[in-house]
Amino acid sequence: VGVPEVISLIAALLQRSRIGSPLPSELQGIYDQEEYEASNRYTLAKSNLSLCKSVFDLVIFFGFWLLGGFPWLDGICVGLHFNEIF
Repeated sequence: VGVPEVISLIAALLQRSRIGSPLPSELQGIYDQEEYEASNRYTLAKSNLSLCKSVFDLVIFFGFWLLGGFPWLDGICVGLHFNEIF
């Protein structure tokens, strides 16, 4: 159930490991060094936000699960007659 979040977290960590690498020599005359550094800073900031969101989502999900949130929610749904699948 939490597999997509875990995969997203792993992908963000792998992407972070490549941020800040020097501009490849093949792109030296094509891509501006300053633009490349700005892109790296943006990607790092975006990755940081994604990482925080993924960790927060995992904590909330597993907290809800381990603290018995799903049986509680099931009880509420059954009480509201949402127990049939159409």
